[in-house]
Amino acid sequence: MTNFTILDQAANYVFSRLDEVDNHLDALPHPVRTFLTVYLAQTVIEVGGLEYFFTSDFPENPPYRQFINAYREIGAMGTVAALEKSLSFFAFDSPETQPDLRREFIESLPDDASHAFSKLSNQLREDESAWDRLGEYAQQHKAVFRLP
Repeated sequence: MTNFTILDQAANYVFSRLDEVDNHLDALPHPVRTFLTVYLAQTVIEVGGLEYFFTSDFPENPPYRQFINAYREIGAMGTVAALEKSLSFFAFDSPETQPDLRREFIESLPDDASHAFSKLSNQLREDESAWDRLGEYAQQHKAVFRLP
């Protein structure tokens, strides 16, 4: 079960640190960058699935592999597998650098969510295990996140 108090406390710390470094992610400690990467991605996925994830522009436009690696680091292997599979739907290299082609693909999906991509998206939206893993990750690094 997700401990939203831990997530909220860690997120508050992370966003305060992000402000301190003028949004330069590389200036943050590794656990903070990992937490932030997953937190941002997971929030977008929860709101609008993979469709929103792949049509969103993230700070500094990181490669999608960076998101996959962050999910892997926190132990959210189901999300890792889903993101890796979702990338296979794009018939072009480096989708993070091609927003028009990403949007074109997303807009081509049927409205009835019958496409395998949409089914995968719905599966991720309903799965809260990544939040659980992120909370555990914050607890494992509680000194970094200044958690009690």
